[in-house]
Amino acid sequence: MLLALPANYSLLEVLYLFAGYYAGHVAVLFFTLGVYGGSLHRKSIRKGQIFISLFLAFLLGMQGSRGMLVIYGPLAAVEMVRCFHQVFLQRIKGSAIGKKSVRETDWKISVWVLAGCVVNYLGNCLPVSVSFGFSRNIRKGFSKLLETVIPDAAEAMGFGKVGTFGQICLMFLFINAGYVLVKVLYKILKRKEPEVLEWIYLVVCASPIMTVLMVSFTTVESTGRYYFTFLIMLSMAVVIVIKEKSLVTVKACIWIAVSYLAVANIVNLYLPMIGSKEPPESDFFMVADYLEENGYLLAYATFENANSMTVVSNGKVKVAPVASMERMDICKWLSSTKWYPPEISRDQVTAYLVTESEMPEFQLFLEGKDSLVEEAEQIGKFHIYVSDYNLVNFQDDSSVDLKS
Repeated sequence: MLLALPANYSLLEVLYLFAGYYAGHVAVLFFTLGVYGGSLHRKSIRKGQIFISLFLAFLLGMQGSRGMLVIYGPLAAVEMVRCFHQVFLQRIKGSAIGKKSVRETDWKISVWVLAGCVVNYLGNCLPVSVSFGFSRNIRKGFSKLLETVIPDAAEAMGFGKVGTFGQICLMFLFINAGYVLVKVLYKILKRKEPEVLEWIYLVVCASPIMTVLMVSFTTVESTGRYYFTFLIMLSMAVVIVIKEKSLVTVKACIWIAVSYLAVANIVNLYLPMIGSKEPPESDFFMVADYLEENGYLLAYATFENANSMTVVSNGKVKVAPVASMERMDICKWLSSTKWYPPEISRDQVTAYLVTESEMPEFQLFLEGKDSLVEEAEQIGKFHIYVSDYNLVNFQDDSSVDLKS
């Protein structure tokens, strides 16, 4: 129920607006976790599943860094912990973990996990792939974590939408997730064997934590939908606790919290959205409205913003994604070549939508083009630049021939 009824528009974007991108990641995440958990449970691996999982890892690598961030990086970190844990367990006299067949399965699983990371990275190295491109933000990373990332994650979880009691319910679910995590880690420290589901839970916990750290300590712009795996973590913690034979009071509180949040999400999110005739007043809506009123019917923005602009304008304004504000090159995933030159004439009025965090890259793009591009307006976090020419590069080529 919690997964089906996200409490914020950021998570609705994951389900509906960016489903073509995130649906693949979620499906591969669960498939990979299934292969991992099944191999641990059976104490053997299946070659067919391994081949399919590596092929999917390669495809996700072509989409960018999210596969490594959400799936393969967290899985490799947990598998490293499991390997050290197994080494200690094998020293316990008479332990079944010390059997040769099990040890062989352990290293095969570890090799598969490492291969997933390597194959995912190789998929990113192809010329047609979306690059890993982002720069470090070490010096300001901690302040970004506290001031931007954590508030964005909290908002995505719905802390500002469900009232005081709803916030208490969400906090209870997070405490429950923390309790399960500490319990699993305590087992590992005591050299006891966690259940397969508990190893999988560690991967699910590592995924949103790695996302939060990556966004904080790089220049990637924070957005609520990046933290959608927190919902998976909360839901899986609920499943683990419900399976316990004891903790009756805790189980009752969980059902109350989940039921209340489901109803609150319907009342506070879905019903107002269904009854509304216009998109909610936001920077996206105001920018799209400005573009339409001033006749800028073609614009470019990064992938994070382009789709939203097009949707809130009901397609009246076409905002196509670019991979980089510095190169203004085609966004290679989920994009049509018809949105870029030479399919579109260079000799037409074009707008460029740049956020505050993207301004340094955009200034590099403007070098030598100052006379061709001017800033028309600033709305919220967006700077709106316009030009009489379409200066976007179809490929990673900084040269633009305005005569073509």
